[in-house]
Amino acid sequence: MRVLERAGMDMSRVVISHMGAAHHVGALVELARSGVFMGIDKVSFPKGPDNDQLADLVRDACARGLERQIILSSDIARRTLLRRYGGRGYSTVFADFVPMLLDRGLASPQIETMLRDNPVRLLTFSNARPPG
Repeated sequence: MRVLERAGMDMSRVVISHMGAAHHVGALVELARSGVFMGIDKVSFPKGPDNDQLADLVRDACARGLERQIILSSDIARRTLLRRYGGRGYSTVFADFVPMLLDRGLASPQIETMLRDNPVRLLTFSNARPPG
């Protein structure tokens, strides 16, 4: 992060992946100060934190007001993670993880922020020309 900041990078365009590996929400709070997005991106992944641990981390991060810096995903990057090969597939965030967040008391608008609004903010460039 320091290298990117020194190079003049707009930190609001940076995503730090695999932040579900953080052992405590304090690591997310510290990282959030830089303005980056944090990917909680190994939902239903066979290794690492399980979905309960990830959901608790997201709940705790949202309790500290970080939902505008979190992006949720399944990180499907291997054939074995696809449903046809025995994995949970692309739908796992919506089918498995969102209900866990709702059970932990997160509000639907918070979840929409992490699933829709944050990726839109990350991927929208203000000086881009409209098509046509």
